[in-house]
Amino acid sequence: MDAEFEDAITEGTKAGEWLVLAGLRALSVAVDFAYGEGGESLSVILQTSLDGGRSGIDIAHFRFAREGCRQITTLTGLSGLAPHVPQRLAPGEILDGFLGDRIRFVRIATGDYKNSSIAVHGAAR
Repeated sequence: MDAEFEDAITEGTKAGEWLVLAGLRALSVAVDFAYGEGGESLSVILQTSLDGGRSGIDIAHFRFAREGCRQITTLTGLSGLAPHVPQRLAPGEILDGFLGDRIRFVRIATGDYKNSSIAVHGAAR
């Protein structure tokens, strides 16, 4: 699973398309941010859906500023959890235990980034 976002990252929110991964039990994700110039903060939020993509549940929040780096995480859908009210996760937070049959990435930028890119790589199991 690979996804690459635009080179000029403009301010605002942009949701990617749902990627259907039937039988998903675990997911390892790496988000690479190559910083060029501009911008203030950048979040990449991994979402899953339990209702066929009608709504998204945040399961990982990757946060970047003005420095390129790689962030990684692994999530599983095999843990029993207490009932949860879906809400925006804080930067660096994950919600392990919820994996539906699809995932997508939502990018939220404060300020305009130039000559910058985001690449998402993953392995589904």
